[in-house]
Amino acid sequence: RGIFVNGDGWITAQNAWHVLAISTRLTVNGTLVKGGNGPLVLGGECVAEGDNPTLDIWTSNVVVAAAGSVNGLKVKFAAGTRLGLKVNLANEELTRYGIRNTATDTPFELPDGTTELPLEIDASGTAQPDGEQELGIVTVSSSAAQDVEDMLPASAFMSPFPRMSAVKVRKTDPVTGDVTFAVRLCPRGSQFILR
Repeated sequence: RGIFVNGDGWITAQNAWHVLAISTRLTVNGTLVKGGNGPLVLGGECVAEGDNPTLDIWTSNVVVAAAGSVNGLKVKFAAGTRLGLKVNLANEELTRYGIRNTATDTPFELPDGTTELPLEIDASGTAQPDGEQELGIVTVSSSAAQDVEDMLPASAFMSPFPRMSAVKVRKTDPVTGDVTFAVRLCPRGSQFILR
């Protein structure tokens, strides 16, 4: 079961106030084009098949709500489009890896003239952790790691929680060689502002 795209396929979230959420397996053998002004939320497993399977974001944004939702796809951006990470601390795999795209050496293709990955991190609706917490942002293959690190925006390493500070972390899996870029979140102490 699930959704199978063979060749070119379209998914359209028509209006900005409509959210199209897919939580089933998505198999792509070709190019899946995201159209429409509304966000597309991917919350299931991705199976990438064939030569150069691609998620082509033409409009609006795609939000990743499960670690492997785009794994194996080249995520291609048009100008003004974005990729989101929906923080869910109850999802251990998503919290550990963030957006996992290790099954391709070209995980992201930016629009011409752009050097930063248009990445947004959304922690709305998620309670702030009580203590230290590591939060995965993106995990890629070792061959893609340097290019991806160069394109990650500084905002990716800021705390999504107002009372926590963040420190950038780069970790390499000793078995697979995959590289995870993450933030280590730490509770801030009391702050006093004297005027």
